[in-house]
Amino acid sequence: EQGIEASGVDTSERAAKAARRRGLEVRNRDALEHLARLDPDSVAVVTAFHLVERLTTPALLELLDRAFVALRPGGLLIVSASNPTALDVGAAEIWLDPARRRPVHPQLLELVVLGRGFAEAEVRWLRPLGAEQQVHPEDLSAVESDRAEALAERLNQALAGPRAYAVLARKP
Repeated sequence: EQGIEASGVDTSERAAKAARRRGLEVRNRDALEHLARLDPDSVAVVTAFHLVERLTTPALLELLDRAFVALRPGGLLIVSASNPTALDVGAAEIWLDPARRRPVHPQLLELVVLGRGFAEAEVRWLRPLGAEQQVHPEDLSAVESDRAEALAERLNQALAGPRAYAVLARKP
């Protein structure tokens, strides 16, 4: 829609076909294989949405290394995942998908991305629950107000916090 040239891959032929019906260029291919076929320094952005939870540790490192090679200098890496620090995501929701091997903590992913040579990495929180699903300090009326506010904030982070996160990093 914005006139930006883009393409993608998905291991699900069904998902790839659905994307093509919407006018997107999507191939039925493994992400690691696809990245290996790209010329070095040839793309501006590499994204991986909810892929890292499905990878072994060696495959995650290979994904980051191949993305690093494919990105041009200053290129952007965006890796999103379910947020395992939200209790109902990490303790239940993430395990509803049998293809997911394990949750990936956002701080770990940020550290691994930096360790593979990326710079300016940051975690961005995505998809928080609405205010109606959050605990408010007045809900904790039996607790002194300063403690109630801090407790409500901690409860909301764990119970109603962001459902997902993204790590954004640039190739130097």
